[in-house]
Amino acid sequence: MRDGSGALSLQGIADEAEVSKALLLYHFRDKDDILATLITWVSGRVVAREAHALEGSTPATVLEAMWKWLHHEIEQGELRVLVELAGERGPRTRQANSASAEQRHQAAEQTMTQVFQLQRLSPRVPVPMLAAAELAVREGLTLSAAREPGRTVRAAFDMFWLALLRLAQ
Repeated sequence: MRDGSGALSLQGIADEAEVSKALLLYHFRDKDDILATLITWVSGRVVAREAHALEGSTPATVLEAMWKWLHHEIEQGELRVLVELAGERGPRTRQANSASAEQRHQAAEQTMTQVFQLQRLSPRVPVPMLAAAELAVREGLTLSAAREPGRTVRAAFDMFWLALLRLAQ
């Protein structure tokens, strides 16, 4: 994925995995099947980590916990993989991307609800809309950090959340 998903080839995947192309094709039908499986697997991992990101948080620590989780996701690179693969057009990949987007949106709704509950605030905007906006910011920060390694995106994260919390009662 270093050169983007368009540069992936079955042989390149086999080389990176240190297996033969024949073995790869024994387990997967084609590149689309591999990418769909990757999306499903990575999405599940990201969502599972998000589900635990705010454990033990208090009103004073919830946004720091949210940042630590996002920062870890950016550093680990799996969220970037999902963003990069979102443009893939194979039929199984499109299906996996759709399922991944829905799964991540549901997780973001739960996270947003938890943040607002801990802050004892009620959002003035429906949580599903807030979750969609937060996901877009999350993905944008992921791409921004990838474009400029070493650059922190913390200030943008903080500004987004300050604005979001101002929309609450």
